[in-house]
Amino acid sequence: MIGVLFDLDGTLFDHARAARSGVTRFMSELRHRLDPDEDEPAFQARWYRVTEHWMDRYLAGEMSLVEHQVARMREILGEPGLYEAEALSVFDRYRVAYRQHWQLFPDVERCLHGLEGIPLGILTNGAVEPQNEKARKTGLSAMVDVLVTSGELGVSKPSPRAFEAACERLQLPPERCLYVGDRLDVDARGACGAGLMGVWLNRGSRDRAEDVPTFSNLNEFSGWFQRRFGEVAGTS
Repeated sequence: MIGVLFDLDGTLFDHARAARSGVTRFMSELRHRLDPDEDEPAFQARWYRVTEHWMDRYLAGEMSLVEHQVARMREILGEPGLYEAEALSVFDRYRVAYRQHWQLFPDVERCLHGLEGIPLGILTNGAVEPQNEKARKTGLSAMVDVLVTSGELGVSKPSPRAFEAACERLQLPPERCLYVGDRLDVDARGACGAGLMGVWLNRGSRDRAEDVPTFSNLNEFSGWFQRRFGEVAGTS
């Protein structure tokens, strides 16, 4: 038996599209508190840099989810003394718009339905409830057997312990599992380091990798999987 684990954001769930919409709404509503000379492309780029910085600290266990959100808003607005309650209120303006644009990539349902009959799961870096909510709202919960978050594990990818825990949930050893993700080092190579077969879903990047199977979409991955593992996995 072969099992397949997937990353969530950027792999199954179109986080970038929803985030862009949320940032655009945020900038529109908070324009009076932002640098008037900063245009939207520059603001979007700064938003992602700030988000990545504080998200990395959250995933490293250096701060809580709320502390990460407050720190992001203080830096984005350039208001280091912003009260926590106001920072969270401001963050909600982004979160509301972000949630309104939640959706899966177009190739997800076909891929997962094509893998019906084999153990499927999601391993994602993030807090428990937000990631579970994404899965529920988009229908992913009904298409996979397990969903594992770094928030519940207390350890994040690319730590081998995260991948090993997800394999345990699938009730398969790492060497019988594939992991598909959109980040080369964190997902594909991280999975290889834990004994899984790492697969890189390279949605649009010009970067290349010779050390892991690489696909530009999930339809390509699904076809390759069926050819290579169909009989072993028990798929048709």
